[in-house]
This record gives sequence, C-alpha cells and structure tokens, in this order.
Amino acid sequence: ASDVYKRQRFGFITYDTTIHFYSLDPSLKRPHMMTVSDIENPFVPITTNSILTPYSTNTEKLFELIPTIFESSPKTLSSLGAALNVAMRVLEDTGGKLLVFQSSMPYYGPGYMKSRDSLSLLGDDKEKQLHLPQTEFYKTVAKFCAEKYITVDLFSFSSAYTDLATLSDLVK
Repeated sequence: ASDVYKRQRFGFITYDTTIHFYSLDPSLKRPHMMTVSDIENPFVPITTNSILTPYSTNTEKLFELIPTIFESSPKTLSSLGAALNVAMRVLEDTGGKLLVFQSSMPYYGPGYMKSRDSLSLLGDDKEKQLHLPQTEFYKTVAKFCAEKYITVDLFSFSSAYTDLATLSDLVK
C-alpha cells in the first residue's frame, strides 16, 4: 500500500435487512464477515480496532468479494438508519468520514421512509411537501456526526424514486 495510507484506517459495513461488519485485520488470511440481525438495537460485534484497520491486502480482497457475496441475495430492503447508527458508534471516539452508498430508499428499520412518488401531487399545493423531509432521523444523525467530527458523503445509485429531500439532511 502507498505511504498515504499508513496512518489512515479503513472499515466497511454493508446492509440490507441486516448489518454486515468486516474484520480486515492484516493477520487474517481473508476478511471475516459478521452479521447483526437486530436492526432496532444494533450492536458492534467486534472491537473498533478490528473494524478500522490500515489498508492491507484484505482491503483489496474485500473489494473483490463484496459483489459476489450479495449477488444472489433476494433481500432488497435497506436498513440505512441502523447501519448509520452503528457506523457512528464505531467513529464516535475518533471522528472520521462516512461514505454512504445507497441504492434504494430506506424502507426498513430506524429512519425508514414511505414512498412519496405520486404523480397526483405534482402541480398541487401538496407538492411542496415533497421538498420537505418526512422524518427528522437523518437531521439528528447529522447533528451527532457534526458533534463527533464525522463527515458524511452520500452517493445515491437508485434507478427508482429516492427521497433525497429527506436523505439530504444527512450531508448538510
């Protein structure tokens, strides 16, 4: 790895209806995945030092593994809020940067949202509601992150309606 990465620590969490943590400890032959299914009260199943590790060959191996791990998964629900809750716990003592890659609207767990994609609202006085957040959850997350020196970048890759009016609170 480049000298640029020597002091940096990397960690990865993936999510669907469960949260998946990865230990990238360089002493391991390959990355280890642990899954937490309790979305309402998620916990971090391993130490922060096991999640946040220097860039290593295991980091590169994980990049190769992630697409194959979930390619046949029938789960399409997103529990973004639960994943954010545990990611904040991992970073709260050190600060850091969260890169959030979201491919569908969070329909499951904390911060879940309902679809507001309705053509009947367009051109109506109710259309203004589409530009307002439907939950304060992401604003609360953003405030906590700011207090703990955690920055958040959100990348949305959805081909369907995604309530960015609500999710945008996360990155303000």
